[in-house]
Amino acid sequence: MICASSWPIVEKSDMSQIKRSLFILAISATAAIGTAQLAAAEDSSDLSGHPWIGEAAPDFDLETVGGDSLRLRDLRGKLIVLHFGASW
Repeated sequence: MICASSWPIVEKSDMSQIKRSLFILAISATAAIGTAQLAAAEDSSDLSGHPWIGEAAPDFDLETVGGDSLRLRDLRGKLIVLHFGASW
């Protein structure tokens, strides 16, 4: 009969080697996924048939935090960054 306390599955000295190997594996997998996504993005970079490319954005009205009304057409010619965030 083998007692678990007298039969270590992994020596402490081997643990750092396992952690290092897992780290290298994670970095390699991340690099492979990133490369695949870049290759896919290059294949779909032709958006000339997209109906919104080169067209003006549709106008919309928003209420600011202060209660004022903000219209997109009032900001024409200025740089606008829209951030749509969500809390799931």
